[in-house]
Amino acid sequence: MMNNFYFFSESYTIFKNKLSNLAPILIPSIGSKLVQFFTANIWVIISIILFILFFEKWR
Repeated sequence: MMNNFYFFSESYTIFKNKLSNLAPILIPSIGSKLVQFFTANIWVIISIILFILFFEKWR
């Protein structure tokens, strides 16, 4: 029983170390992807609003 617990804690610490090594790589890429996604959508939304405004003026 004690041996299993030791193995679990050892694998947990290894996993935690790997995660802490990967986090600085993963988090900024996810953040930049989100920022790119939102900025692209913001421009799409702005262009749609402008198109609707011009359409209403011309009608």
